[in-house]
Amino acid sequence: MGSLVTFNALSAGNRASPTTIGSLSFSLPFPKEVSVKTAYGWESTEIGTIGEIARNTSKNFGADGTIGGAIASFGSAVMSQKQSIGLQLAQNSVNNLGNVDSASTLQSALSGQGLLINPKLEVLFKGVTHRQFELTFDLAPTTATDSVNVILFLRKLHVFAAPSLPSPGAPFFEYPKTTTVVIKGDGSSGGGVTLDRGNCAITSIDCNLTPDGLWSSFRNGKPVHVLVTIGFLELDLPTKQNDADLFG
Repeated sequence: MGSLVTFNALSAGNRASPTTIGSLSFSLPFPKEVSVKTAYGWESTEIGTIGEIARNTSKNFGADGTIGGAIASFGSAVMSQKQSIGLQLAQNSVNNLGNVDSASTLQSALSGQGLLINPKLEVLFKGVTHRQFELTFDLAPTTATDSVNVILFLRKLHVFAAPSLPSPGAPFFEYPKTTTVVIKGDGSSGGGVTLDRGNCAITSIDCNLTPDGLWSSFRNGKPVHVLVTIGFLELDLPTKQNDADLFG
């Protein structure tokens, strides 16, 4: 697979062309780098006494099958807990004192007895974010003709990813197109799928026209070496259902 990474022609005749990006009519080599990042929102959270009540009584929520029943059950549990620790009495005292933080007052009272409110730290699942991934292509055309293809590809890529104005000076942009991204393990022998994603937006394009630290071009002025990194964002949230074919 290493031979597919660099120095491949960017043309329809390129046998080592396992990467396709939507409707872009160019054959791309296997990326030099493939980075797929998926973030699942697990966070350490202080749920406190009320949160503990919710956790301990969750099985009894909504015995009648309604949200209202769940709220009623929760309210009853909270009031019972407040009365058991004398929180209602503390709140009444605070109200008589004026604008004072009730939590601080309660904590001060407990500290006199050498007690501290248990923060009830729990790791809770908060949700997921849209997956992001990047593909880096090392494009080193060996002919002047293919150097033109490289520039045409970069131009079409930018146009594809950019929003449009319906008319000059229009107050709103129109959404850019979305695309599918498929990478096959070996384009020359029809290998299996390495990455298969749909409904992706192109979020960034980083073109390095001097990856070797100096400018070098063919007689037509086109660079002899280009390193391009394309960032994608999946518009569908990652779930068990749509991640089944993530890596083919």
